[in-house]
Amino acid sequence: ARVDARKTLLYVPSWRRSGYDLSYPDYTPAPDFAQRMQQARDLGFRIMLHVNHFAVSVDSPVYEEMKAYHLRDPVTKQLMYWDWPYTNPPIKFAYINPASKKWREFFVGRMVELCNKLRPDALHLDQTLVVLNDDNGLIDGLNSMQGNIELHKAIRVALPDVALSG
Repeated sequence: ARVDARKTLLYVPSWRRSGYDLSYPDYTPAPDFAQRMQQARDLGFRIMLHVNHFAVSVDSPVYEEMKAYHLRDPVTKQLMYWDWPYTNPPIKFAYINPASKKWREFFVGRMVELCNKLRPDALHLDQTLVVLNDDNGLIDGLNSMQGNIELHKAIRVALPDVALSG
């Protein structure tokens, strides 16, 4: 009664089976999530799902495929992570340089699969404003910023009807 659902976008950060910011790039929905999305749609709401444009959990099998593109701090030479030990379980994932064509193709493929399955109206590409210099140098001829732009372009081409947030 307080909102016009047709004019309301629901941003859903915790919709995946594994929980918020865990087990990237696993985008498997929670068991009841498709049904809950349909209930919201039936009320007229639009839905935006939380994803992360360059996150790979170090315990994911995908990390082995992508670790060559793990961003490295140009000053400390250390690999870069999002590391949040204050939750249970703790959150830690590697930052993969979006300059990598292999990563961009993989991630866009995951987003296409996700959108084909759940049909969200929008994706929130978390951390897209985190543009880091990479001590690994250019990857596929691009720096991290250029890779980020190319990733956005590729998502736009693959999913022209899905709004993007970041």
